[in-house]
Order: sequence, then structure tokens, then C-alpha cells
Amino acid sequence: MADDATPDDKATERLAKSFRDLSRKLGGITLESVTLRNEVKRHVRRAEAAEATELVRESAAGPAGFGLDEVSAPTAVAAVAENDVVSAARRAAEKVDNGETSKVTAFERVSLEAIVHLTGRPPLRYTDGKVQPPPNDEGDNGRWRTFIAIARKKINDASASVGQVAIAREARPRQHVGTAWRLGDDLIVTNRHVAFEFVRDNTIAPPEWALDPRRPVIVDFNVTDAATTARRFPAAELVYCAPEAHVDVAILRLDKSAGALPAPLPLDFEAGSVGRELSVAGSPEFRGEEVYVVGHPFRAIASQQSLTVFGKADGFKRCSPGLVTVLPNDPPMSFEHDCSTLGGNSGSCVLSVSRHRVVGVHYGGADVEVATSMGRANLALALARLGQHRLATIFRQGRV
Repeated sequence: MADDATPDDKATERLAKSFRDLSRKLGGITLESVTLRNEVKRHVRRAEAAEATELVRESAAGPAGFGLDEVSAPTAVAAVAENDVVSAARRAAEKVDNGETSKVTAFERVSLEAIVHLTGRPPLRYTDGKVQPPPNDEGDNGRWRTFIAIARKKINDASASVGQVAIAREARPRQHVGTAWRLGDDLIVTNRHVAFEFVRDNTIAPPEWALDPRRPVIVDFNVTDAATTARRFPAAELVYCAPEAHVDVAILRLDKSAGALPAPLPLDFEAGSVGRELSVAGSPEFRGEEVYVVGHPFRAIASQQSLTVFGKADGFKRCSPGLVTVLPNDPPMSFEHDCSTLGGNSGSCVLSVSRHRVVGVHYGGADVEVATSMGRANLALALARLGQHRLATIFRQGRV
């Protein structure tokens, strides 16, 4: 990787390496082998015509006899993508191998993302609160199928304490604004930028924020496919907002009169639970631990990329496995991870695969494109890096 590579180039190089790894594991990649055919058809046919036209123009070649004048743009893209997504990913990987990363086209990069995300980082749905395994054993899915089979009860138990945060609205569907998870006796943790949506006056300092009674907040812990019961609680009070911009956390108190709350999640403050520095060939190298994010990904207007990775991002609970990738200096107290997330995941807990304890609070992405919701990495506040911050005390004691 060149020292002067841009963030986009570095992300493309990481995708190309993952594609190569998957190709070796599978003995080659085809549309059938990674079950991309239906996924590609679905997301390209729902793409906007203008975006679809651009993708056709960027594609190296469509099927013989296919021209933009002959069919609508989305139909053309469906045909191009179905036939060329794997070859486009191969072209991208070859360009990276030849030191020509900057020449990778948008279509080639999307093709890499489609294959790597669908095979290696699947966001898993829940049926009546029970996490479902990946659909096949190909690529990294085999590892995650094994993880689900061995640890399903522990995953389900932890996931039961994660809820969708929404604003109740008269005579209209509630407004999904994020995710929260249980802490202490009657508290939930979410992001400060989620709380921004339902406080009385968000122009004042965050530590002074209070709930707006005109925008009542509901936390629902049973937003899954085929849920048989509701587990919904109103928020009674906003009890804490961190003042620092880089500590994107808010804590609310729930009204327990609605019933028995799910259990608080166990926390993990050990630095080794997110990763450690090793010496490789005499040079320091960070090795991140495996983690998974439980939350409620949502996107009102689907992008091509969100459809590829999530299908319908409807705000229902998902489990997204992945890896801690970087401990950055800026922003401080955070780590980067590659679990698949969207805007509705804001406030999600990041749990360790090894112990099923919370190691971080997901709060967003780095270098995210508004049009696609895709970024070069995801960011989470690391419990192990809080040090003497007041939030560390609140988390350890389970009370404000």
C-alpha cells in the first residue's frame, strides 16, 4: 500500500485483499457461489434511474447488443450487474495488484463491496427474538454459522436487552431514531446525536438537555421478524449527556411501570477485549478482536449499497459480526470496526464474540457518503479507553 494513498484507495485495497482471500477459500467466485444473483437484481432494479445510468457508463462492458437507448437504465444495470459483477471485482483486484488503485471505477468498487459484505459480514435477522444464521457456508459465513450455532443462546440473551428508539406520533407510524441498550437498574444507553432528536431545546449545552413532552420517546426491545409480544417502555427522563464532542453518549431512564425490563448488559473494560499490539517482523501491528453489533439499522430511502448489504433496512433488529480494525488517536477513546451498520444503528452496543460483554458504543462512520451511508470504517466509543471520564464511573456503577 502506497504511503500517499487516499482513504478511498486504502479502503479499496482492503476490499481487494478480502476478495482475494474469499476467492482462495471458495476456489473461485461466481454469482452462484456467493448467492449474489438475486441480491444484485433486487438492489439495481430499485436504484434511481440517474444513478443506474451512471453505473452502466462506468461498467466496462454490458451484454452484447445492450444499449442505453434500447432499455430503461435500471433494466440495463440489472443485466450488466448480473453478468459483470464478478468480473468487475476481479478487474478491481487486478488493478490493486498492479499498483493502479486510483483507476478502480465506482462500479468495480461496488462489485467488490457486494461480494465481500455479502460473504464476510452478513447482518443477521431475528425471528421472534432469535438470531438467524447466515444462509450458507461460503466465504466467512461458515465461521459465523459456527459462531451462531455454538453461542446462539448467549447472543439471544444479550440481544433481548437491545431496543429500537423511536418517537411516538399520533395517528402516524412512530419515527425510528436509533438504538439503545440496558444499563443498571432502569437506564438505557444511546448516542447523544440520537437524543438530539427528542429534547426540548437542542441549542443549549448537551448536559442541560431535557426530554420534550411533545416528542414522547419509546424504547421497544422486541422489534424483530414474527415477534409474538411487544416489550415497549416510555422514556421518563434524560439523565446524562456527555459534554465532549467525541463522547457521543446519552443515558435515559425508562418508566418501569410498563413491566419488567430486560436485564442490564455486562460490560467489559479490558483493553485486550478490543485488540492488542503485536510485534510482526519487528514492526508493531494491531490485531483486533472479533465483535458483533446488535442494533436496528434503518434507511428510509435505500441506496444501492444498503440494499446490497442489508436488503430492506427496515429498523428491525440485526446482529452484524465483524472485527475491531484500528485504535485511532483521533477521535480519542474510540475504535474502528467493520461490522455492517446503518444510521439506525446509532447507539448500538458492540459486544465481544468471546465473552458477549459490551466493549463499545457504536456511534457512526468515518468518511461516510450521505447518498450511500457507506464509509471507510465504523466508529465506536471504547469502554477500555474511557479512563477517568465520568462516563466510566456511570457505566461501572450502573447509575447516574
